[in-house]
Amino acid sequence: MDTWSYRIMGCDDSYDIYYDITEFVLSKVSEEEFESYPGRKIPEERYKELIDFVYEDLKQFVESKRSRLAYMILGMYLMSNGVQIDDELKKRILGYSDWKYEKVQINNRRHRIQRKNNLDEFRENLKKYDGKEKIPLQFDTITSVINRKIEESDGSPVKLKNLDYLIKN
Repeated sequence: MDTWSYRIMGCDDSYDIYYDITEFVLSKVSEEEFESYPGRKIPEERYKELIDFVYEDLKQFVESKRSRLAYMILGMYLMSNGVQIDDELKKRILGYSDWKYEKVQINNRRHRIQRKNNLDEFRENLKKYDGKEKIPLQFDTITSVINRKIEESDGSPVKLKNLDYLIKN
């Protein structure tokens, strides 16, 4: 796994999990239905219906990953698609995104502040999220990080310390 940002969507694994969740949802769409949409783009309301339809299975899918990151990505995925999040799942995501799991993993003071701020922002968005308005994904691509470093003449490494997201209990 490569980590280039301490945003929740800032490493290879986060993009892989997001892709897996998307594929899980889209696996419920028939080829005929895909072909019925212009450009094979599913309308927003239909996509939201699909997520609602697989919601319980999606929670089990994420649980099978045994990853705190998978829960955070699921939260971002649901908020960015305007899907209601039940209280039990919200509590679980908040629990797994607690700073206590990561504060001992990052030694660099600046990186600790970045990660804590990103977790705090995510958690605040999740706490106030009511499913009525979408919350856009906050992410850094590796390209955006490299470009920002070039613009700022920041010669520090692009690769950051990977975090351990394994659920150990």
